Amino acid sequence: MQTAFRMFVWLAVWGWVFSVSADDASLVPEGEVVLRFVAHMPDDTPDDAEIHLSGNHVLLGEWSGRGLVLERGDDGVFRGRLPVQLSTTLEFKVTLGSWDTVEKTADGGERPNRTHTVAGYETLDLRVERWRAPNDDEPARPASTVTGDLRLHRVEGQGDIPGRIVRVWLPPGYNEQTNADRRYPLLLMHDGQNLFDAATSAFGTEWRADETATALIEASKIEPVILVGIDNAGAARAQEYLGPAVTLQRGDPPRAMELGGRGDDYAAWVINDVLPTLEAEYRVAEGRANRATGGSSLGGVIALHLVDAYPERFGAAVAMSPALWVAPEALVEGYGETLPDDARYWIDMGDREGGGAAEELSRHVRHAETLAERLRERDVDVRWALVEGGEHNEAAWARRFGEVLVFLYGTNATNRAAPPPHATP
Repeated sequence: MQTAFRMFVWLAVWGWVFSVSADDASLVPEGEVVLRFVAHMPDDTPDDAEIHLSGNHVLLGEWSGRGLVLERGDDGVFRGRLPVQLSTTLEFKVTLGSWDTVEKTADGGERPNRTHTVAGYETLDLRVERWRAPNDDEPARPASTVTGDLRLHRVEGQGDIPGRIVRVWLPPGYNEQTNADRRYPLLLMHDGQNLFDAATSAFGTEWRADETATALIEASKIEPVILVGIDNAGAARAQEYLGPAVTLQRGDPPRAMELGGRGDDYAAWVINDVLPTLEAEYRVAEGRANRATGGSSLGGVIALHLVDAYPERFGAAVAMSPALWVAPEALVEGYGETLPDDARYWIDMGDREGGGAAEELSRHVRHAETLAERLRERDVDVRWALVEGGEHNEAAWARRFGEVLVFLYGTNATNRAAPPPHATP
């Protein structure tokens, strides 16, 4: 670097912070750099405002509306620093802590996502023109794209777990009189608002779980199954979807970012409140062999936790692009010590995750593959797939969700055993 300055660098995920000169890049983990932000706010920004960068990275809050907190300097300019892998492509917006107060264009229009591909130690100059005001029009949402019979329930919360919407999709034929006595397997998914409807998806892109399941059922490739999506808790998503409490350090000066700690409470709420609601309202087949749970990223992590914590209630887990790197010792090395031998797992990772950063991708793949191997050593049925062209987003998960359904509910042994056509088993 041309000039020496002091910066704080975050190592791994355990919150170990130390001071390092930018001239001495040898102290920074290989493949990782520190990206600096200098941000100028509009004149009407409140004096006590907390400025967040929210986007597609866990330290940017994974699009929760919150994320990397910038600190106000004596000159009124906000600054922050983000440790990140080289070649990572970041997308983000500036907020006051929620999407209700996101940055807008000067004329009040929607501002496109800010994007940047990390090439080294860089400083990004950000200028916010205007904040979204309460009387601003809501951004246009896509039209509803629901296919089939989707029903919404509000399940009340318990303790630190707030109540929320639970979405229940019923398969073709469920309401026919000829099936009045039939009971159906259940696949319970997390981040439910992203599964069935572009109008409710956080990013306007849904998994098309309803369309995919309908096509496979009508083609007799899978047995009819009830799909359930539990909405996430927004800004508290990372707390609920991770069992162990993990502290990350971010900002300048460093501030603690708490992840996890409520995973056990969330899992207990699913068992004690959500499942009884579903069993009372719908013809759910009995037995753990007929219950599976799944999700992506941190949603995949909580699905793994549910099967581990309640193996008598769930017989299978789907972990698509699981964020195991957040706490690998707990989530990989310490996982599944008491699983029954008939448990089933789908674990995958795209080969274009981590924003294209080779080192970050390698870490993601290594943790997921290690978990799959540990489960195989216990003679558990595991499908591990490194998905060609797979990115870390809803569209990528939607493209392979049909393969997940065939793995879990294929109508014959050949269907269930066949490897995904575009994956490396």
